[in-house]
Amino acid sequence: MKRHLFLALSAALLFSLAACGSGDGETSQSQADTSQASEQSTQEEAVEISQGGTVNIPVASEPTTLLGWRMRNTTENLIASVMYETILRMGEDGEPYPYLVESFEEDPEALTYTMTLRDGVTFHDGSTLDAETLAWNIENYMENGILTSSFYNDVESVEVVDDETVVVHMAEWDSLFPYALTRTCHITSKVAYDTGGEEGMAEKPIGTGPFRFSQWNHGVGLEFIRFDDYWQGVPNLDGVNVMIYGNDLISQASMEAGELQLMQTYDYSIADTMAANGYTVTQSVLPATAYTMCYSSANEGSPFANEDVRKAVSYAIDGQAIIDTLCAGYGEVSNQWALPGMGQYNDEMGSYDYDPEMARQLLADAGYADGFETTITFQTQSIIQDTAQILAEQLAAVGIEVTLNPIEMANYASQIGQWDGILLHPMNVYNTQHSQMAACFVQGIESGLGVQSFLHLDDINEAIMTGRSSSGEEANSSFRSAVNLVFYEHCLVKPVFVVRGVTISVPTLHDANFDEVAVNNNTLWQAWLEA
Repeated sequence: MKRHLFLALSAALLFSLAACGSGDGETSQSQADTSQASEQSTQEEAVEISQGGTVNIPVASEPTTLLGWRMRNTTENLIASVMYETILRMGEDGEPYPYLVESFEEDPEALTYTMTLRDGVTFHDGSTLDAETLAWNIENYMENGILTSSFYNDVESVEVVDDETVVVHMAEWDSLFPYALTRTCHITSKVAYDTGGEEGMAEKPIGTGPFRFSQWNHGVGLEFIRFDDYWQGVPNLDGVNVMIYGNDLISQASMEAGELQLMQTYDYSIADTMAANGYTVTQSVLPATAYTMCYSSANEGSPFANEDVRKAVSYAIDGQAIIDTLCAGYGEVSNQWALPGMGQYNDEMGSYDYDPEMARQLLADAGYADGFETTITFQTQSIIQDTAQILAEQLAAVGIEVTLNPIEMANYASQIGQWDGILLHPMNVYNTQHSQMAACFVQGIESGLGVQSFLHLDDINEAIMTGRSSSGEEANSSFRSAVNLVFYEHCLVKPVFVVRGVTISVPTLHDANFDEVAVNNNTLWQAWLEA
């Protein structure tokens, strides 16, 4: 069985044209009147697109790397969205679609994914994205990528068929591989790598995005300038600067002072304030982050090795109270890494709704009637710090004494494999919860979240691996089972709340579409500033 994914750029136009024709092939008078009125309205509302200008975007910290295959954290993912692009990109329905390739063909029976390249995709150094370069990027990520063991374990080989065709051969079928290609493997110039090696690429990264790297002023920010040979057309803007501003309050003041034109925010009260003052606030269609309590269940000396303790702590948490305090209406409570209405949401499983009496009873049953001491480890981002503080207060109400352990963002990635007690983790979920579960809870992974702290149980592993090796309803059924096992039956993690990507922009910035579908997805090449 084969499934083909193709871009349908003109489908909406064809549908519109078909809908305008009458039964005898002529346009009716009422339709013509409507068309003329629409055209007149469009002309009256049209604003001339301005060329030039620079958009400044803040980030909270310095990136640790600019190598496309090593970028991972919040800062690096935003920077990557300016200069790099991925093979596939998430659609509004939460499914991956071709982006840097013209088509993407799945064949589970042959254990292959076949990609056909677009014509005319050029790197910032003038080299062309051909099949050899695409294959090298996948192979390089397999060998050196930061999320290799999480997403590429079943890739056996990459074959160059001709100048435009690449076939990825799988040792075992992995239905989640397309989702991995929406998040990983930022496409990089092989010519630049062959010339300057990893050191040269670290100093001057070369991608296919609408803006090319210009300079990195350490401690200040990074500058990117327009790439005139961009495959989707010459960008309207002269450039994009990614500036290091420290926190959202400083970014807010800078935007109000005219220094910034666009900012992502995790301080949701700022979004409400800015919206009231005439700024444009957007939320992504797909959820961006699930703030999650991760329990050190694999540590035999930890209270969290006991399933009843994990469930007790989950019952002790009032996620809605945290949302009401911190999220200004932008967060949603969920019992999993998806939201109701999404294709991957399991609406048949139970949840640990706030019930402190049940929490105390389960603690007593587990031998902790007087509670215990534990640690919450978290990265130093304001929303996460504030959430950790409230969690500590809620746990204290059922007798659990918490020590807070903040970690600087630059060092955080090295802490997520193993921790004591609880890790409060901002789980990226824009490439779907099934993909993220497979990156954390299957057996044999060598790096990533919880590799030494999570129990990697047989029943969870079987459910995820069956889902990965299947397709259609069989895969969906297995993944629903895995969701139930991870989040409810074994309670290995507790999602506290889920948020969509929230972005603020000045009203004079148009068509950037930043975070409108998924976090960091954008159309910066179309963006323009009013003169």
